[in-house]
Amino acid sequence: MNTENLKRLIGMHGLTQAEAARLLCVSEATMSGWLNGHQQPGLQSVRVICDVFECTLADLFASSLVPLLDPERYRRVEAKLNLALSA
Repeated sequence: MNTENLKRLIGMHGLTQAEAARLLCVSEATMSGWLNGHQQPGLQSVRVICDVFECTLADLFASSLVPLLDPERYRRVEAKLNLALSA
């Protein structure tokens, strides 16, 4: 997985590392490992990332996040994240 893409997804939505870990059901230590490149998420975690951020495996492994900048997708994900964080 392209670590920079995960960082961009988290940053695009203004999430902290702790919030991202909570949404993706992993520990903060695991999230830190993913973001600094010392660990890679397993297949199940990659599926959760894709579900939460409404992206594809190809998006996560791409060298660019251009497809993820679609405004409608951004609004859907924002609404979903806000709901999940307020629960």
